[in-house]
Amino acid sequence: MRWARSYSIIDHQILHGGYLSRLSHESMILYLFLVVVGDRQGRSFHADRSVAEILRLSGQQLDHARKELMSEGLISYRKPYWQVKNIPQGRSHGRDDKADHSLSSGRPETELLSDTGSDRDFAKASLAHISRLLSER
Repeated sequence: MRWARSYSIIDHQILHGGYLSRLSHESMILYLFLVVVGDRQGRSFHADRSVAEILRLSGQQLDHARKELMSEGLISYRKPYWQVKNIPQGRSHGRDDKADHSLSSGRPETELLSDTGSDRDFAKASLAHISRLLSER
């Protein structure tokens, strides 16, 4: 397994908030690109020409994708500065909020626990890797 030197996170709200069903393919690839290249605050700067070339989009497609992401509140842009914004939480966009509570059919509310064993194993492996890297210095 190759360990990444850095990583980005895409919030599950991008799916659960209905964004994927509303966004064009061009907007989705632009969003992914901006998440990958952004710093800790989601900021990056790339010229339109570079972004269009990397993503294989025409200038018109890039402009449309940018406007779409801005109208959804997912990014801000002031040439050439891009920023991926935090996804607004709680926007249901027509989703049934009760669907989030799969046991809301009159039964007592039950909290479903995720399988934390695999998370714990991953965390241990990550810490071991970090320890090895630090000891090599």
